[in-house]
Amino acid sequence: MTPLTIREVDVLKKMMHDSSLDIIAEKLFISKNTVKTHLRNLYIKFELKNKDELLLKVKSIF
Repeated sequence: MTPLTIREVDVLKKMMHDSSLDIIAEKLFISKNTVKTHLRNLYIKFELKNKDELLLKVKSIF
């Protein structure tokens, strides 16, 4: 697996507490589209299809 970027880790951490992309974007001072881009990259890196699968994967790791 390709290593995660610092920003991807930030998005993952926020996703565990905030489900809204708008809230994540606001808290990280990035646009909603940038959050979506990070999520797409995470789906590729973890070989997943959607946000629900990603959250399950992340919760099993942490």
